[in-house]
Amino acid sequence: MEKKLRKEVAVAPRIDSDTAEWYDQNFPSRNAGVACAIELLPHMYQAALAEIRGVFSKGELSMILDVMNGHAGIMIYGQAGLAGQHIGLNVADSFHLYPGTYEDAWGIEDPVSFQARLAALPRFQSAALEIWAAAFWEKHHDDVPLEDYLKPLL
Repeated sequence: MEKKLRKEVAVAPRIDSDTAEWYDQNFPSRNAGVACAIELLPHMYQAALAEIRGVFSKGELSMILDVMNGHAGIMIYGQAGLAGQHIGLNVADSFHLYPGTYEDAWGIEDPVSFQARLAALPRFQSAALEIWAAAFWEKHHDDVPLEDYLKPLL
């Protein structure tokens, strides 16, 4: 089997001064820290989604996508310190503001249990679900059927 050569690609993310200071304090250089974080995130994201697999039903995952439509990207990008804190609130607000609507639309049989399982997720797993929802709406909703997008988490 031929080994695939990986090509390095230059990126230049902008970070705030507090984040830069943290990298300076915890890595040999700021660049080393940022490079580590950029390389690490996809692996941690995939691991978090694998850990979530089977926790939520098809209807619950569909509802997550539904309530995060139009909000996911706004909540994640530029607000990294709040990542993982939106999804549970959006689900709870949706049940409260529209009683019966999401239960009927997505076949949610036990909203209390669903919300409890969301609340029990570690923050990084919640953030991974937010990224997963954002990716659906920003990159995949036009070309990947909903059923196919949900499968890896069922």
